[in-house]
Amino acid sequence: MIRRNNATGELAYYRCWSPAPVPLRDLVRVAGQRRTIEESFQASKTLTGLDQHQVRRWTSWHRWTVLAMLAHAFLASVAATERTENPAPQESSLIALM
Repeated sequence: MIRRNNATGELAYYRCWSPAPVPLRDLVRVAGQRRTIEESFQASKTLTGLDQHQVRRWTSWHRWTVLAMLAHAFLASVAATERTENPAPQESSLIALM
């Protein structure tokens, strides 16, 4: 699958495989989630220290990664709850800067 950036014209190539036939719209939807997943991993690295482990064995890496991802999921759910319970003020209520 090939995707073109409308702004720059840059092409992105995706190699797609599935054991069963998959509609093109599903492939496009999954490929579109790539950016969201990359942003989530970046947030996990900066917020929860996903990239701060020193790996000696697979078991220790696995435990560290699971704990970091659980911490990120907790922080994301708390942030989402806070946004729904206390939404940001509307633009009309903000003080104009000069």
